[in-house]
Amino acid sequence: MSTLFDPQFLAKLDNIHLISRERVRGMQAGDRRSRQSGSSKDFVDYRTYFPGDDLRLIDWHAYARLGKWFLKTYLDEQKTDFYVYLDGSQSMDHSHLSKRATAIRLAAALGYIALVRGERVNLYTFRKQIDQTLFSLQGRKNISRLFQFLEEIDFSGEGDLNQAFTDPKAIPQRGGICCVITDAFFPSGMDQGLSYLQGASRQVILFHVTAKMERDPSYQGDLRLIDCESQETKEISMTNTLRREYRNTVQQFMRNVEENCFRRGLIYVSIPVEEPFEQILFVRLRRSGIIR
Repeated sequence: MSTLFDPQFLAKLDNIHLISRERVRGMQAGDRRSRQSGSSKDFVDYRTYFPGDDLRLIDWHAYARLGKWFLKTYLDEQKTDFYVYLDGSQSMDHSHLSKRATAIRLAAALGYIALVRGERVNLYTFRKQIDQTLFSLQGRKNISRLFQFLEEIDFSGEGDLNQAFTDPKAIPQRGGICCVITDAFFPSGMDQGLSYLQGASRQVILFHVTAKMERDPSYQGDLRLIDCESQETKEISMTNTLRREYRNTVQQFMRNVEENCFRRGLIYVSIPVEEPFEQILFVRLRRSGIIR
């Protein structure tokens, strides 16, 4: 049994919908708009009825037993794929910053919502290349596989999003929503890698995971800083003036990441790990128009 969420929290996720801001061309039946129509006879799962759903898909036998409306979902040409790219570099699991835990829970929650809605979920971890993958999960029966995969991720080594996304297998071939979960600490930046995703006509969402100790460290005095990925060292004397300059630099870095996403038409969501996870999910993601 996974320890990521308790049953009460999962019950809340059952009522959440992922929102696509674009009309996407998918491969399965579902509740997203598509330029294609039609259905197959390959049953996938049940989901709760929402106003506007096709009444022909209601399972009336289930209604007679339970008094609630449930829809049967089938493999079809209207469903979209959901892709999660999780930064597996060492900086995501550094010390007590909790970025790892928040990133895993975020990926798990989004994947859970997608599975419950009948979407096809695909997971990737990356550092300087695509490392671990889990493809084509669909339906509630695969929730445990999703959670197990995420709980077993090894966060280590150096990250390079641009280099990792040059691998053709990193770019999905079917239409869908791409979520990138990262702290964005890459010496070469992210422009090229994100362009590859966007160039494949996907909706791209960047979840920027940060910790308070990174944004506003409390260190003082003479220090030797060690890069947790490259092991490069730098000796500094942390004064109030230097701390203020550091804070300003980090704030500017975060603004640059957000503004770059805005210019490209990507969705940017800041994820501060010290914030309660329910607030991150149900407030920040709703404000960003990702869920409803």
